[in-house]
Amino acid sequence: FGSSGSGKTVACKVLIEELAMRGIPVIAFDPQGDISSLAVLADDSNANQLNDSKNYKDNVEVVVWTPSSSKGIPLSINPLQFNDINNFTEEDKSRYFSEIAKNISCLVGYDLDSDSGKSCESILSIIFEHLYNNHIILNDFTGLVDIINNIPFEISEIIDSISTNSLLKEIRKKISLLTIGTRKLLFQSGVPANINSLLGLDSSNNKTRISIIYLNTLSTVEEKEFFIGSIAQLLYNWM
Repeated sequence: FGSSGSGKTVACKVLIEELAMRGIPVIAFDPQGDISSLAVLADDSNANQLNDSKNYKDNVEVVVWTPSSSKGIPLSINPLQFNDINNFTEEDKSRYFSEIAKNISCLVGYDLDSDSGKSCESILSIIFEHLYNNHIILNDFTGLVDIINNIPFEISEIIDSISTNSLLKEIRKKISLLTIGTRKLLFQSGVPANINSLLGLDSSNNKTRISIIYLNTLSTVEEKEFFIGSIAQLLYNWM
């Protein structure tokens, strides 16, 4: 936090560089493009800075990920994949499904403090738990739309108690919009987000990775917040 020009971005970049040169990988969200300049090495005649620059070049790799765009390395998120939670406790599973449901509800435009937002979150959370318990895999949001259109009998009673036909129709319509146009690129285009990849732990070059996720390739605040929330959820699961 600080006023414009007070050095917030410079401080962040210095911290990221120093961490990386000490072998600590970094995942950084870049809302404007300032952090992405870490990929550009400046020439300098100062001997100490030249040594630092060589150390940085030899031991650090900067990867710029661009959700929904091929400008850098495309990065996608599929929040409907639940294969990494088999070792979770039942409490952690419930919390996980709830967080995914919240992220999607916000993405499609619901206010989580409103009755419809709370209902949407609960409906999606119940559906996700049902899918997981019955080993049903959805590859994309088209499958989720089909599920909402034909609520499974096992969960129909509880969903009927917290929703109406008009609300389910509205939710189905909002989620259908995620399957068309440029919005679908967020979930289908590029490398599926994976914490090991973002940290460079699956790389064979032994360099410390700085993964910069450039957010300006996303067109709305809701998409940016969804992407940040989804990466944070992946990181939590990874830890």
